[in-house]
Amino acid sequence: MKLGKAVVKSRVLILIVALLLLIPSVFGMIFTRVNYDMLNYLPDTLDTVKGQKYMLEDFGKGAFSFLIFEDMDDRQISAVADEIKEVDHVADVLAYSDVTGGSVPAELLPDDVYHAFNADSDTLVAVFFDTSGSADETMDAIGKIRAIAGKSCLVSGISAMVTDLRDLCEREEAVYVAIAVVLAVAAMLLFLDNWLIPFVFLAGIGISILLNLGSNFFLGEISYITKALSAVLQLAVTMDYSIFLWHSYGEHKQHCADHEEAMALAIKETFASVIGSSVTTVAGFIALCFMTFTLGRDLGIVMARHRHGKGRAAGCARLRDRAACHDPGARQAARQDHAPVANPAGKKARVGHCQNISRLFDTLCRAGGACLLRLQQDERRGLLRPVAQSAGGYAQRDRQQQAGKGV
Repeated sequence: MKLGKAVVKSRVLILIVALLLLIPSVFGMIFTRVNYDMLNYLPDTLDTVKGQKYMLEDFGKGAFSFLIFEDMDDRQISAVADEIKEVDHVADVLAYSDVTGGSVPAELLPDDVYHAFNADSDTLVAVFFDTSGSADETMDAIGKIRAIAGKSCLVSGISAMVTDLRDLCEREEAVYVAIAVVLAVAAMLLFLDNWLIPFVFLAGIGISILLNLGSNFFLGEISYITKALSAVLQLAVTMDYSIFLWHSYGEHKQHCADHEEAMALAIKETFASVIGSSVTTVAGFIALCFMTFTLGRDLGIVMARHRHGKGRAAGCARLRDRAACHDPGARQAARQDHAPVANPAGKKARVGHCQNISRLFDTLCRAGGACLLRLQQDERRGLLRPVAQSAGGYAQRDRQQQAGKGV
C-alpha cells in the first residue's frame, strides 16, 4: 500500500522525470549504430567467417557487386567504370575493356570470352570493395555507384541487396508501427469502458519504448532486426500490464470515493502479478542470449531490459491516475461522499471472487458456442436426475433405519 500511495502522490514528478529523460533518449536513439552485417553475429570458427577474414587480409577485397548496363556502348561503359574507380572503398573494377585492353574488337574474341561480359544488349561489369559485404562503407559506395551509373545500370549482389534491405527497413518501420498502434487503439476502444484510456496506455508505452531505444546507445550498436522488431514487440507484450491495472482500478473505484485511493489499492494488488509476469518474460528473452548466433543475444538484451515490472507499473499508474479524473464514475463517487464506503475485507474478497467467476463463465460460454452449451446442458440434466433420485432414496432409507432404532 505504501508503494501505491507513493506512486500516486508523486505522479506529477514521475511524469516530469520521464519527459526529461526523453531528451537524451532521442539523441541516444539517433546515434546508435544499426548493424546490417550478419557475419558479425556468427561464431569465428565458421568457414564463412574465416574466408571473409582471409579475403580482406590476403587479397584486400571483402565484397563485390555486378553492374548490368543496358543499351550502352563500350566507350560509355568505360567512362562510367573510370568514375566508379574513384569511389571510396572501391578496390577494383573489372569490365570488358580491362580484359581486352580496349584494342581487340569484339568480333575477334572467342564466344565464351565475349558472352562472359555480354548478353544481347546488356554488358556486365564487376566491382570489388575493400570492405565487408554489409559494412556501412560498402553500402555508401553502392549508393554512390547507383548515382554515377544512373537508371541505365542495375546493381546486383549481396551488398546491393543489404543496401536495399536497409532502405526498406528505414522506410517501412514507421508504417508498421503506426499500423500496430491503430489496431491496438481499435481493440481497446472496443473492449474497454473508457475512450480516453487507450490513448493514455499508448502514451505510457510510447515513453517506455523511446527510453528503451535510447538506452541502446550504451550497447554501441544493435542489429537491424532488433531495431525493426523491438518497438512492436514491446507494445505487444506490455499492453496487458496496463489493462491489469485498469481493471483493478475499476473494481476498487466502486468501493472508494477517492480515485487516488482506488489507484493506490490497484497498484498494490497488481504489483505481484506484474512482477511475476515480467520475470517469466525476462527469462524467456534471456534464453535468447545463449544462442550461438549472437543476434539472439542482441535481441534478448534489448527486449529483456524493458521488462522492469515495478517501473512499468509506476509509469502506467501516473498516467492512468490522471486519466481517472476524466472518468464520470470516479467524479460521481467523489461527489457523493468524501469518506470511503464501509467495505469489510471478507465482503471485498467475496465480491472479487464472484466477479472473477462471472467473467470466467461468460468467456467459456462464448468460446464453446451456443450449440455445444445446449448439448452439455442436456447431458447434465440427463445425468443429474438419476443422481437426485439416488440421493432421495438414500435419505429415505436412513430415516427408516433411524426410526427402527428408535422403536
